[in-house]
Amino acid sequence: MRDEINVSAADIDGVLKYLEMLESIPDMMKAKGDRLKAGMICRDDGAYKFDYKSFYEANRNIFDIESKITKALYEHNFILNGFDWGDWIKENTKYSDNNPNHEEMIRSADLDTIRKIFTSIVRGDRFNEFLLFNLLQKGYVLKLFRRLKEIRREIDR
Repeated sequence: MRDEINVSAADIDGVLKYLEMLESIPDMMKAKGDRLKAGMICRDDGAYKFDYKSFYEANRNIFDIESKITKALYEHNFILNGFDWGDWIKENTKYSDNNPNHEEMIRSADLDTIRKIFTSIVRGDRFNEFLLFNLLQKGYVLKLFRRLKEIRREIDR
């Protein structure tokens, strides 16, 4: 059963207050270089291991943004309780950044679809480590927020 809690204009505003933070991520990325390498450590035997602490420290500012956005999405009813996001994966692929037409699809997405995408990302992050981090880094979440800003403007009309 799907959660039918409506999202108000105030809820959208509560999430959109993080848009400026999202817009700062590309500059953060340029300043730090390859962030994944920050967690790679060469062992004495020449093999590499991934060091979470080093990775987190090198990417703390993006993880802080991730935490704030996730909290805001929950607080402002963007995460759908009871929504079977796993069952929606096929539909979700239309909006995936792997789809060459994903930007067009996002630009035409309605509020309910944006909520489904956010729910899929946040829930999927539990099973696919660094999913949200990578989508923040690539600018995908920024595209969703920009679409949300357009939807907010439409509400005011």
